[in-house]
Amino acid sequence: MWTAVVDQTGLKGRYDFKLQWTLDDAQTAAPDAPPELFTAIQEQIGLKLERVRSPADVLVIDKVERPGAN
Repeated sequence: MWTAVVDQTGLKGRYDFKLQWTLDDAQTAAPDAPPELFTAIQEQIGLKLERVRSPADVLVIDKVERPGAN
């Protein structure tokens, strides 16, 4: 499964940051383990991910054929 990310921040430019997070399905009891992804993004870089519906471009391939000999 894939997820598209829609940038609604209005921020321009390129940013380089280091993010420490734990997989959502990781079962860890360590008290100093990094948080899950959504929490890490909000706590470490100050952005909040929200689920929204948005139009997306879709490419549909109806048929595929091998090229013929010339």
